[in-house]
Amino acid sequence: MGRQLYIARIYEIEPEYSGLSGNEITAFTRLIDLLDIETVQQNDADDYYEIERAELEHLRDIVAGEHEFYEENAEAIEDILDEADIDHERMVAALDAMIAESDQRDSIVHIFFM
Repeated sequence: MGRQLYIARIYEIEPEYSGLSGNEITAFTRLIDLLDIETVQQNDADDYYEIERAELEHLRDIVAGEHEFYEENAEAIEDILDEADIDHERMVAALDAMIAESDQRDSIVHIFFM
């Protein structure tokens, strides 16, 4: 049969700081759980997530108060943000950075915590 051609894709990791650290990261992961944001993949240590860009945009809209789910979960969202000492604007800005700075050719946003 002879030789065959194969194509490989290589992930490039270019760390972009989203503005979250410490308890703010915990708030981010708690919001994912609270609002049933679907993750494509998540490792056991919770330091790596793959989230569809549309799901991350959905989370951003909820936290920004631009979606009906905010009203249904307002108290829980406020508690999560207050416990992490982060306001809506900062969390929304971090989500915007994750969405904008990730590879726009990929519908999945790859998120690492290091």
